Amino acid sequence: EYLVTQQGFNIFAIEADFAFGQLLNEYVQTGRGDSATIQHATGFAVWNTKEVWEMIDWIYNYNQTHSPKIQYIGIDIQNPFPNLL
Repeated sequence: EYLVTQQGFNIFAIEADFAFGQLLNEYVQTGRGDSATIQHATGFAVWNTKEVWEMIDWIYNYNQTHSPKIQYIGIDIQNPFPNLL
């Protein structure tokens, strides 16, 4: 929150699957889908924590009333299938 609100950061990049990141970015940008459904598609148990999902909810809520919006980007490529559906 500090980096966004005090330092002007607007991209959150994490070592997670790129395709999953695009789905999650669509959620935090537009509200399409829901975080619980997307959470089950991650395939990364290491990021499936209460703290990570609280952060994603914070990003979603922040994006509802601020511009520029925060982008969520996965920087690993392991599963291209979410983008092929």
